[in-house]
Amino acid sequence: MLVPAAPAPALTGEPLAGWSDGTAFLRSPDNSFILFPSGRLQIDGYAFKSDITGLPKHSFLLRRARLELSGWVDQLVFWTIQGDFAAGVPAAAAPVTPSYLSTTDDYIAIAPWNNLAIFQVGQYDAPFTLENRTSDKYFDFMERSLTVRAFGIPDNKQIGAMIHGWNDPRNFFYSIGYFNGDGQNFKNVDNNVDLMMRAWVAPMSFMGEGPLHDATIGGSFWTGNRSNTLALASQTTQAGFTFLNFGQFNRMNGMATQAVQFRQVGRMYAAAGELNVPFDHRFGARYEIVWKHNPLSADDIAANGTGTI
Repeated sequence: MLVPAAPAPALTGEPLAGWSDGTAFLRSPDNSFILFPSGRLQIDGYAFKSDITGLPKHSFLLRRARLELSGWVDQLVFWTIQGDFAAGVPAAAAPVTPSYLSTTDDYIAIAPWNNLAIFQVGQYDAPFTLENRTSDKYFDFMERSLTVRAFGIPDNKQIGAMIHGWNDPRNFFYSIGYFNGDGQNFKNVDNNVDLMMRAWVAPMSFMGEGPLHDATIGGSFWTGNRSNTLALASQTTQAGFTFLNFGQFNRMNGMATQAVQFRQVGRMYAAAGELNVPFDHRFGARYEIVWKHNPLSADDIAANGTGTI
């Protein structure tokens, strides 16, 4: 989710409340304070045909049920608070338990140089791949693709700080930041931080208006050192059916079985390339590729959640 451009000073006679670009707003007469109350409700229905009786199960699902409030303060500071009531209380996880707050995007952004350099801190869609930075309000399909959602960055959101920006003609965009690296609602698990960066350029925009003016080519990079932290995220289908689970295995230790979990240990590297080609604001094509090196170690899981490689 990009920080929206800072609002221009209000003209005399403009309404103090109303709708703009499909979003409700409430503002002070001089535009020093602007509020954007919002929300979203997404309900899925699943029906399956399977040779395995009862798996997966037919279901209706509240995918997202959010209340959102964002705003500008003095055309300098942008903030947003979002709570998701469709998400349950997180289960205990080894080696640590996530926050019990079901939060999504919660951050503060300062824009001292308008859009050219914006400092943002909090929890939000991590700057890795184009699709991960696309709000679920604007997907082409129901959810993000398997390439990004299941393999590229299953956590989607990270807690940290970044600087990002673009010039007024939107010829380029950049973002770079440091994050906990442990996903949504997790404080830092291993005392290490992750570096993430993403940038794109719109080559045809330098030639003036045209049907390919907004076509962009870009890439992302991500690295972080893992120190016996969380298990690698499970791979799931769009409907939430798990087809590859790294979280729990059992191995024989003599005559007894031991719980084993594949946790991330060592230096992780990931890179992605993106090509986004909207044509004349009517058609478009998008391609993304992700490469990842994520070392894993098998941990024997003790009753208290701690592990031994």
